[in-house]
Amino acid sequence: MSVYAQLVERHQGVVDLAIRNRAGVVSYLVNAAVTLDAAYAGTTNMFSVPHGRDFRSPTLQRNRKNLVAETRRGLTRIAYDPVDYASVTVPGDSQISFVRIAEVNFAGTTLPEGPILVVPPPGFFVAGRATIPLTGTAPNIAALPNGTPPANAMRIDLPKYADEITIFNDGGASLFIAFGLGQPEVEVPTATSLTFPEAGVSEVFLRGDGAAVAFRLLAALVNGIQA
Repeated sequence: MSVYAQLVERHQGVVDLAIRNRAGVVSYLVNAAVTLDAAYAGTTNMFSVPHGRDFRSPTLQRNRKNLVAETRRGLTRIAYDPVDYASVTVPGDSQISFVRIAEVNFAGTTLPEGPILVVPPPGFFVAGRATIPLTGTAPNIAALPNGTPPANAMRIDLPKYADEITIFNDGGASLFIAFGLGQPEVEVPTATSLTFPEAGVSEVFLRGDGAAVAFRLLAALVNGIQA
C-alpha cells in the first residue's frame, strides 16, 4: 500500500503536508520533481522526517510562519519553504511542484514511493474553483485482465477534489485513464479528448497502450484551501 501525503495548506513560502502514520515505519523521505515525468521516473530527496514527528524547514523555524495549534494525533506533520530546497531538479516557491513520499521501515529499507502529489504555486486557490493544467507522458504499461489500472501506472494525487476533468491524448497510441485503484479504465483514442463532468475525484491513473503517450490534463479543483 502506497503512502499518501495530504496538502493541508499552501501559502507564500509554505507547503503544509500531513501523513497518516502507519505501523512499522521509522521515517519518511520527502521527495520532489519539476515535472510529472521526472516525478514518475525518479524524484530528488529534499529531507527526511521521523515517524510521528513535526518538521519545519530552516526558514520556517526562523520566521515562525504557519504556526498553528491543532491536533496532530496519528499524523506526521511537515511544513517547509520550497526555497530551502530549490535546485535544478526541485521546484522553487513560485513553481508547481510534484511531491512523492517514501517510507523507511525498521530494517532501514526504503519502500516504493507513493502517488505524485500535485502542489500548486501560492495564490492558486484564490478563486473558489481553479483549473490546474498538467502535461506529461503516460508510461507504456500492459493492461490488467480485469480492466482496472495497474499499480505501476502514473498515479497522480490532486491537491483537492476535481469536479471536472478533461484529458487530451497527444500521442500515437491509446491512452487509458482511471479515477482510483480498482476503478474501471476508460480509453482515450489517439488525437482525441474526453471530458468527465462532475467527476468528484482526487486521484488519476494514466497509462499508454503499446507505447508511451503524451497527454494534457485539465482538472477543475474545488477550493478548500486559503491562499
